Amino acid sequence: MIKTLGLKDVDNVIKKIRKKLKNKAEVYIFGSIVESCAIPFESDFDLLVISKEDVDVFSILKEEIDEILNLGLSPHIIVAKKFPSHFKKEKMVRIV
Repeated sequence: MIKTLGLKDVDNVIKKIRKKLKNKAEVYIFGSIVESCAIPFESDFDLLVISKEDVDVFSILKEEIDEILNLGLSPHIIVAKKFPSHFKKEKMVRIV
């Protein structure tokens, strides 16, 4: 049986992201991790960060990116100034 990961498996990472980006950005998780079907070493960790101001997300979340990699997931981080029109909020979980 294939082991899959879901939000509960990344709860510690989510808490750290929430703490670091609170009052700086809106942050959403989406994709297989939300559906609890992320497969280590095959799936990615989809994160959408929306901030009207310039925020160096990659520097701020360096430790969390390392944790995501250690779980066997590839970080897929999208940084935008507004919510992309082709994304569907109902398939996402807002964490910040």
